Amino acid sequence: MSGELGKRPFINISRIIFPNDVGAVGGMVGVIGGLGGFVCPIIFGYLLEWTGLWTSCWMLMLVISIICYWWLQKVVASIVSKKAPSISEQFEIKQNGN
Repeated sequence: MSGELGKRPFINISRIIFPNDVGAVGGMVGVIGGLGGFVCPIIFGYLLEWTGLWTSCWMLMLVISIICYWWLQKVVASIVSKKAPSISEQFEIKQNGN
């Protein structure tokens, strides 16, 4: 059930942004998730070895989440400014000449 909560918004957004490629986009998300499930535990083990802190994996996830949030804001602002410039002023993050 909880897995579906994460999938539903993604499926709805991908239908809007990529109406002809929903399957390919969903497949890419699955591949990235699978790679994350394989690579992240290895990285977490190295972080524990290097730092000696069990919370180092959460620190890494915080950094990754902040980067992804910033990137998402930039992408959404760019898409909105191109597709609907009349409402782009309503967003907090504005594209400065980009």
